[in-house]
Amino acid sequence: MKYDVFISYSRRDSEWAEKICGALTRAGLTFFIDKQEIKGGSEFTDDIARAIDGSTVFVLVAGKSAYASKFVNAEFLYAFNHKRSGTIIPYLVDSSPMPQNLELLMGPMNQLNSRDHSIEPVLVDAVKYAIVHPEAGTVSGRKVMKKWQKWGIGSAVALILAALVVFALNQVSSKSSAMHDLSRFEAYLHQSDSLVIAADRMKDAANTLETTGEQIASLKQALLCLDSSEAVRKDYTGSEFVALFNQDASSRREAVQSRLDSMFRAWSYFAKESYDLYRMTKRESEAKNALQCIDLALSIHPDSEMETIKNKLSI
Repeated sequence: MKYDVFISYSRRDSEWAEKICGALTRAGLTFFIDKQEIKGGSEFTDDIARAIDGSTVFVLVAGKSAYASKFVNAEFLYAFNHKRSGTIIPYLVDSSPMPQNLELLMGPMNQLNSRDHSIEPVLVDAVKYAIVHPEAGTVSGRKVMKKWQKWGIGSAVALILAALVVFALNQVSSKSSAMHDLSRFEAYLHQSDSLVIAADRMKDAANTLETTGEQIASLKQALLCLDSSEAVRKDYTGSEFVALFNQDASSRREAVQSRLDSMFRAWSYFAKESYDLYRMTKRESEAKNALQCIDLALSIHPDSEMETIKNKLSI
């Protein structure tokens, strides 16, 4: 079957792929996307190769997830080896640094990015132009193969060399990405530690209600930093680079969460005590104290009992 467009994407970028599918459908263009077209029990690589060969244009949904996907890389390399560069359109959906191997291969291609180029009409118009001008550009992979064959290197050996070159570039690129993410991981941990230190200083300075609110905000921000560091580390679970991310974020998180839980118990206790005093004395000052304590407790996390007392005091 023939298609106007083959869409290559990582499953994590499904939302972008679906937006592109919708735009192509509205433009009256046909497309191949594996979640729709691969039949159960069929040979994956053969079906994909036939679909790329049978599509006029190859659109790559490019970004961090795609760069890390061996399937997306395989699809792109096949298109690079068999299609003209003018019919391959990388559409960058985030600002993640592109691996060196892909950056080298994409040099002559018409790259678009989602920040500056909308799917409709820019990407769709680029696809339409490529459909009308399928002869644009060169078949880069074949060009490289022919050059190697002139040097006396046979096709089979040339394919092996090509694979080795891509593998080597991927290794360099993977290490570079890992070091970049390690810097992010360590920065999140450092920021979290700084926020906890700031909360300690506030506690030592004075124990006013205002300062307590600032302590809570600082500790909650520290938790967010620790969650971000853990998200970076999880991306490397099972990877050869996982040992780089050996600083313990989980114990830090437990310590910060424990502090916040203790503060919640304290301020919810003060809130209930102040509420009981208000019920006995009917003094507005006790109601005000109770509301202040409730607001501090609720700033840590939601609680139905605190909300109920607050509603009673607000009536």
